[in-house]
Order: sequence, then structure tokens, then C-alpha cells
Amino acid sequence: MNDGHIWELVDNFDYSNQSVKLLTKYLEILLKYDWERSKREIKVDVFSSFIYFILIIGSLSNSLLLLFKINDLSQSIVLAISSYVMVAGIFYLEKVTRNFKKKLIRNNIYIMLLSLSMYYSIKGLLYWVIPHVKMDLNSSLVTLLISVLIMSIEFKIFINTNSEEENYMNLIDYIKNNLN
Repeated sequence: MNDGHIWELVDNFDYSNQSVKLLTKYLEILLKYDWERSKREIKVDVFSSFIYFILIIGSLSNSLLLLFKINDLSQSIVLAISSYVMVAGIFYLEKVTRNFKKKLIRNNIYIMLLSLSMYYSIKGLLYWVIPHVKMDLNSSLVTLLISVLIMSIEFKIFINTNSEEENYMNLIDYIKNNLN
């Protein structure tokens, strides 16, 4: 948390009216930021749990498909790679979420791989659940819609992760410039 501005003010506190107002404003903003961050963390935990559930179920369904249903080598390779990316996602997703705003190339590549893996996993799961020989256009559209829904939830988590801290720091800068 960025609270160095508060400690700097406390270290040089002179009990003047302006210092008291500034410290009061800083503490008010810090409490509001902490409250908003706590609310966001609860929402993110719910969505993250959903994404982790999808990753685990997808990996398990891919494994079951490989064992019992898929005989084609190319589909087996795609599902195996998909499972690997999703298992890696269980361990790497939180790090990507925290560093999403940094626009790292490896994070973008990982998100694309995860999206494709989830798409293939959902497609495989539908193939497992709905008994037919081939995936037709309707099945592919349903798979795409489910994938888009999951990815939109995931991107919402990514985008909202650091916005409160940025707003907090912008407000602190504004107060420093206007109250000093």
C-alpha cells in the first residue's frame, strides 16, 4: 500500500491547521480506499473461484476425454496442451491478474493460450456430454458463447484489479497539489 505520504506528514507534523486538515484528508481517503479494496477483493475472490473451478473441471474433462473418448492424435495433442495450459493457469492466474496493467507480452500470450485452452476444453466437454459424432456449427457457437462469457468475467477481474489504487494515488496527488 502506498502510504508514504502519510508517514512523511507525520514525521514533519507541526500541529498547524493546514497539517491537521491534510492529515485528516489523507486518512479519510486511505480509509475509503481500504474499504473499496476490501469490497473488490470479495468480488474478485468469488469470480476467481469460478475461474479456478472452470480450469480444474476443464483439465479433468480433458483428461477423461483423452482416456475414454478421443482416438485422433491431433485432437489428443490439442487437449493435452490445453490441459497443461489450464493447470499452469491454476498457479499463474493470480500473478497475471495483479500484473495485467503492466501490459507484459508474456501475460498477453498466456491469456490468449488460456482462452484457447478453455474454448477447446468447453468444446470437449460439450462433445462428452452431448452424444453425437461430430461437432456441428450450433455446438461451436454454444462453445464460443460460453467461452466469451467466461473470458469477459476474467477480463473484468483483470481490468478492475488495480483501478482503485490508481484512483487513490491520483486523489493523493490532487490533494498534495491543492492543499499545500
